[in-house]
Amino acid sequence: MTDIGGRPRRRDGRKRIIGAVAAGLVVLGVVAAIIEPYANDWWVARNACGGALPEGVLEDMGAKPMDDDRHLYRHEDEVDGQLGRYRCEVNDGDSGRGYRFRASAYTAQEDVRRHLSRDFSGHEPARLALPEGLPGYESQRGDLVLTLDCPQLGKGADGRSRKLHTRAHVPGYFGDDESGDEPGAGASYDAGARAAVAFANKASQNLRCGAEPLSVPEKVARPEPVPLRQTAGTPCAVLARAPLRPERAWSAEVRMSRSAPVGSCLVERNGHGTGSGQVAEGTEALDLTAFHGEFADGLWRAGGREKPWVSGSQGWATARCHGTDAAFRIRALGGDGEAPVLSAGKMRSLLAGFAEQQAARRGCSEPHVPSRVTAERPAG
Repeated sequence: MTDIGGRPRRRDGRKRIIGAVAAGLVVLGVVAAIIEPYANDWWVARNACGGALPEGVLEDMGAKPMDDDRHLYRHEDEVDGQLGRYRCEVNDGDSGRGYRFRASAYTAQEDVRRHLSRDFSGHEPARLALPEGLPGYESQRGDLVLTLDCPQLGKGADGRSRKLHTRAHVPGYFGDDESGDEPGAGASYDAGARAAVAFANKASQNLRCGAEPLSVPEKVARPEPVPLRQTAGTPCAVLARAPLRPERAWSAEVRMSRSAPVGSCLVERNGHGTGSGQVAEGTEALDLTAFHGEFADGLWRAGGREKPWVSGSQGWATARCHGTDAAFRIRALGGDGEAPVLSAGKMRSLLAGFAEQQAARRGCSEPHVPSRVTAERPAG
């Protein structure tokens, strides 16, 4: 038996589809070299990722004014049911070397654990929940990650329900720190997030996960900072009464979700001469983050501590949420030469309020908050 293009069909459970082509390869009897660019755009957009992508998203991804005439080149889908992997990539440019959208999905426990370990280890673990209540987060490099339960796959060797882990990336978007001023970053984020949701639904079908389909939002706005007083009534409401110095203008970015394994409340010191709170004009000063899942316990223990702690620069509290670990972190940031935004005692108080609020939102046990401030590093 042969696959598209006359190649022998693989016998290892993988299915690979190339749609639209490099010079010389024939798809459905049409030579790509003579297809009109706009017709090829339509064909690729219609068939990429099994035809699951919302209309128009590929036009908005990575869009910049100078790229108005950049056309799509081809798409490539590959499913490996035996390994529990699915991949979709859309190429653009005359040679097909660039990419417009790239996404991958995994159901094997070792694959899922490997990616989670990369995202939630080291000094800078992932911390930004996706907007619109989506069950996912941004990785440190700006990958849009979604994780869903797979009822059709049963439980793994550890007795836990199997998961579908998907990762989507849009060229030119590398998270808020590097993409804040990029032209078209907001449109790319919206398109990328919507495409990521559609891809996750398709991956669930292709890998026989059986996850409850996600609704693809009509729009996913990239969160922008707001004045601290506007955090009242949000998952970051603890910041509305934070004891920050009143002579400075402060803003906050709310990146929390009940369904995401991680979420943050980010406090920013606005730049001189402005109270807008825009990313490019401020300096991040304080970070409150909630971590949920098997990786949470290892994060605060990484410094060699035996129990949760609070120092002058950061602190941790813990809880149990429906049989899994949760960890809550406060961290003073900056490096612009100014004094710390809070004393160690006030940091502990703010951490306690944050941990209690997040534990209540998730139905967790009463959080364990350190009773006093300790040294920066563990003894010995």
